Amino acid sequence: MADQYQGDGLIVSTPTGSTGYTVSANGPIIHDGMKAITVTPICPMSLSSRPLILPLVQ
Repeated sequence: MADQYQGDGLIVSTPTGSTGYTVSANGPIIHDGMKAITVTPICPMSLSSRPLILPLVQ
């Protein structure tokens, strides 16, 4: 999967890692028990740019 974002940057975080930064950029809060990664655009140029929650596959 690939996507293009125009904005100031991306925050890639785990549920316990950088959740505070993700929430400050209007990203989701993920439960600590979930095995997922969040990709949140910082100040996107498009209103349709939304945070993604991607599952970790083992």
